[in-house]
Amino acid sequence: MPISLASIITHYRKFKNANPDLWIQHCINQNTIKSAIYFAALSENQFGKRHKHQYRLESKSMILFKDRLLANHKMIQRAINFDNLLQIIAAQRIHGIGDLAVYDTAIRIGAFLD
Repeated sequence: MPISLASIITHYRKFKNANPDLWIQHCINQNTIKSAIYFAALSENQFGKRHKHQYRLESKSMILFKDRLLANHKMIQRAINFDNLLQIIAAQRIHGIGDLAVYDTAIRIGAFLD
């Protein structure tokens, strides 16, 4: 018997609630957009640990990326949807910051804005 889409969604939501992403949650818990951008771009959770997706990126590149995003925090805060947010963040990309880092940063900032 095939599994229904509704049961898949229910299972996913239960799993995500029981196992929250610490990096996304840390960004959601920030008080300002600037703080959310800071931690999202550096890929740091509340323990100062870098996410495994960005573990091999050079700190120098991540700091420059963070600085570019912070300089554009007003534009980021005005993003009308996730696609727009992703485009804004991708436009600030520098050498050494790949697609996954851009996407993960957008997910974290988007969670704060949501």
